[in-house]
Formats: sequence, C-alpha cells, structure tokens
Amino acid sequence: MSAVITTLLQDPEAARAEANRLIAALHAEVGDIERTLHETFSEPDMLVLAQRSADLTFAGVLLEAFVSGLALSTPNPATGAYLVERFIPPERLPDNTETVLVWSDSEDNLPWLGWYDGTSWWYVDSTPVQNVTGWALRPGGR
Repeated sequence: MSAVITTLLQDPEAARAEANRLIAALHAEVGDIERTLHETFSEPDMLVLAQRSADLTFAGVLLEAFVSGLALSTPNPATGAYLVERFIPPERLPDNTETVLVWSDSEDNLPWLGWYDGTSWWYVDSTPVQNVTGWALRPGGR
C-alpha cells in the first residue's frame, strides 16, 4: 500500500487520475447509500448510514479540492490542518517579501516555511531549498 502512495506523491498526474477515479467511486457510493436510506431501516441503522454518507461526501470534497490544485497542509503541529491553494513554480512565484509554505521533493514531502528571493528558494532558517515542487500562501496571512 505504501508503494502506491509513494508513487502517487511523486507523480502529480497519476495522483490526479487516481483522485478523479476515487471521486467518481465516492459519488456512486453516496448515491447508493442515499437510495438505501429510503428503504425500511431502523433508526440506528439510518443514523449509521447517514454518517457514512456524510463521511464519503466529505472525502469526495477533499479529493475534488486536491484535483483543483488545493493541498492539505499542516504547517505547524499546534495549528492543525489547513486547506491551501498550492502553486507550482515557475508557473507562479510568490512575491519576494512573503514567507510562504514550501514543498520540495524531500522524503517527507511536508511543507515548511520559506521564501523566494527572485532567483533562489530559502527556508526560514536561511537554508537553501533544493527542488521546490510547490508553494502556498500561509493560512491566516503574512
């Protein structure tokens, strides 16, 4: 299972194709659940199915956000998770006065704070960033 995830993390097009497949499957599953809810079930069964439908709908929304270029980011364990729009350099670059979230092709593929000085990428501790794969505005402002 982790080999599939690793492949998807390294190939954005394959990840988008898989996300689109999952979106279609989730929408079909939600439709099946909603049809099933209209059949005769006890109230506890209906509550379980309604929760399952809500969970699948939420998962579909997250996948659609991913396909649209949004990424789930956890910039700091104390801040929780944020949904941010992820930009791919050099298609779009941040202003050189902004501290942004920066993704590189590092092993953990997690975002870290950094900036772009117009020619190079840097982490906030002034370490150069190699092979930047994406960046996003920080949740909550500058």
